[in-house]
Amino acid sequence: CGVVRTPVPLLGRARSSTTPHNMPRRSRSKSLVRSRKSKAGDLASQRLDDGDEEPLASETSGADKTRLGRASSSNPNALWPDCDAWRPKSMFDVYYRLTAVVPREEWPAFSDSLRRPLPITFRFTRDAADDFRAEGERVLSRWAAEGLGTRRLGLVEGWQLHMDKHQLREAVPGSDAASVREWLIRGTESGLLVRQEVASMLPAATLGVLPHHRVLDMCAAPGSKTTQLVERLDGGGGVVVANDFSALRCFTLVKRTASLGPRAASLVVTNHAAQKMPRPPAARGGGGGGGGASGFDRIVCDVPCTGDGTTRKHPEVFHRWEVALALRQHPLQLQIAMRGCALLEVGGLLCYSTCSLNPIENEAVVAAALRHCSGVELEDVHGTLPPLRTAAGLSRWRVTAGEDGCGVGSWEEADEERRLHWRLQPSLFAPTAAEAEAFALHRCARLLPHSQDTGGFF
Repeated sequence: CGVVRTPVPLLGRARSSTTPHNMPRRSRSKSLVRSRKSKAGDLASQRLDDGDEEPLASETSGADKTRLGRASSSNPNALWPDCDAWRPKSMFDVYYRLTAVVPREEWPAFSDSLRRPLPITFRFTRDAADDFRAEGERVLSRWAAEGLGTRRLGLVEGWQLHMDKHQLREAVPGSDAASVREWLIRGTESGLLVRQEVASMLPAATLGVLPHHRVLDMCAAPGSKTTQLVERLDGGGGVVVANDFSALRCFTLVKRTASLGPRAASLVVTNHAAQKMPRPPAARGGGGGGGGASGFDRIVCDVPCTGDGTTRKHPEVFHRWEVALALRQHPLQLQIAMRGCALLEVGGLLCYSTCSLNPIENEAVVAAALRHCSGVELEDVHGTLPPLRTAAGLSRWRVTAGEDGCGVGSWEEADEERRLHWRLQPSLFAPTAAEAEAFALHRCARLLPHSQDTGGFF
């Protein structure tokens, strides 16, 4: 499978091979500059000047200032290794304090967990032999028994380590950590295991994909979820349609799924707008009921989002985050979710997910989809996630429409000026009391970073 793009001719005058001296030089890669700064110890995360602000999570003492330094074996709690995107006392903290995504007493732990690197997590593929698993699990089982924080994942065949990638990279040669690092590298290169965040494993794990199912991954790139779905088909005659709107991301998707080998025969990669995804042709033998079209048995609807639950992996989110981001994403998310419901076969399951903490991108989209799509009901996802501690979905929230953190609770409460300036729409707001009881949004699950040392996920 692959994606082919037609070459586009370049317009304009051809340039000589020798660039004139008066032409502006191309700027250096930011990654190269950051690497050089890192070696020289000039990154903001590697120092704490007297004028720098302290984190908002709590008033830290002088001894705690070491946590702002570079992560290492001697300083495992350092906030941001090799990244100068730390932004303390931002609107991010103010907004989520007001939104009450966690109880007030849990806020310090929640805020602190958002600013720590993610631990290493991985899952085994179907090709992983027992002897290869046993080689690494001897050390992992011992770490788990010692209570270090390493644990076996219950939903998939995989593990979560008690250390992040920076700590594992600095492991002393000959130690258990060094042997696990080499084992992980060999397994990744040979396709025997996949490095994947716990939250990213959940959509495919909760849907219960069977070998004969038609499965749609509406926003599939970069492809970790897609490979997980294809492996669950196990050559049983089903098919996975992996779609993405970006042609460049489709190339990344194809490259990632190349490790599937013969299983890739069950995969189709498409480059299409998810909100306009067409229905598949009817299954041979009249599966479409004679209408010439059929639906999908399982749909993964992991929509584009602000990604503010990924700050542990992408700390630059703090730097670019603003209140209006979720308001801009909401219309597209709702369109994709509603199109997914329309493509769903009777009796099928759709998993709507984001890596965001904002109810405007999560519960608001689910409530609007339930309001407009007849014949669709919300399943209780908590029962499918027994090994994980999850929080219930929110039923009430306010839509913040100002940089001062002020919010409005309903469409009627917002004046005309605020509606126009912030491009508000009724679907952004919490449902009425009667709708909240009918929708049962508490059946949604929120994965909070401080609960089990994971990323934020809905």
